[in-house]
Amino acid sequence: MLEKVSMDNAENYGLAPGEYIRGVVDSIPLKRVGQAQDIANMVSFLASDKASYITGQMCPGNGAEGPGPSTNQANRYKPCEREFQALSLAFPGTMSKGVALVTGAAQGIGRAIAIQLATDGFDIAVNDIAGKVTLLEALSKEIVSKGQRSIVTPGDVTSEKEVEAMVGEVATKLGSLDVMVANAGIYRANTLINTPVDEYDQLMTVNARGPMLCYKYAAKQMIVQGRGGRIIGAASIAGRRPYPGSLSYVMSKFAVRGLTQAAAIELGEYNITVNAYAPGLTRTPMLDNIDTIKTTQLGIASGEYIERRVNNIPIKRVGQPQDVANLVSFLASEKASYITGQTYGVDGGMIPS
Repeated sequence: MLEKVSMDNAENYGLAPGEYIRGVVDSIPLKRVGQAQDIANMVSFLASDKASYITGQMCPGNGAEGPGPSTNQANRYKPCEREFQALSLAFPGTMSKGVALVTGAAQGIGRAIAIQLATDGFDIAVNDIAGKVTLLEALSKEIVSKGQRSIVTPGDVTSEKEVEAMVGEVATKLGSLDVMVANAGIYRANTLINTPVDEYDQLMTVNARGPMLCYKYAAKQMIVQGRGGRIIGAASIAGRRPYPGSLSYVMSKFAVRGLTQAAAIELGEYNITVNAYAPGLTRTPMLDNIDTIKTTQLGIASGEYIERRVNNIPIKRVGQPQDVANLVSFLASEKASYITGQTYGVDGGMIPS
């Protein structure tokens, strides 16, 4: 079909054979023609039990079509092949796909992602605020028990100096940074009329500035390494459709989608893919907090808000952190090498795309 399209456009526009395809590829951040296997990889994931909470989604696998800089194809992303060789020499018996850093990893979705990536064969650096070091240490021990290396890197993702230092520590102690998962985030309920400016600033700082800094310093490290990588951020259904009573949170998660799309265009020439996940109702401490807030706001029984929402989605259950971790596992893999600039809903079909 692609050959037919190329021939038709060459004839229609008076182009040389192949010139139409070259022009399209020049406009794609990842700078290559997709292969049938790229689509097959996505279908394989969607057909698996790991995608049981993903429905109603259009999942592009198009290299993020759009304007992008020129590139050199010499180094296409492979999950840390050279790093694997180096680690094998330095640590006999080590089997690693590379190194992943997960922020907000002490609990909930971040913890599930860290465990899943360790299961996939990545060495893991886990981050959260200093007050959650005990939880991080327990998580790190669990990762080590799976046969992977792990370090604890507590720090504030809103501080540029701390994020820069955290990325540097990961690269120094574990040998590289190949996957960044910017998962840390917070929730507050507010409306346009009653939003305190300091609360708005806090939400935007943690939920938007934090991912931007993580993307920035991860990208700088990956560019130096010269073999590409994966950057994955935490959006939300609130970043795909606004909801009343959550103004600042909605704005912050829309910002993550924009950040992800813009970064994907800029980083494609380095074979760094950038994507995000958008969870729906997911059984985490944050969901419990939202339920408590809505119980007070709406004058309803505890748990009723969640029950109402579940009744309105196609897959009649609350999502689990593992549902999100499964998607991140795929996006961090070589099978997702032609997917970038996308935000995928993991929401039981709450918001079809």
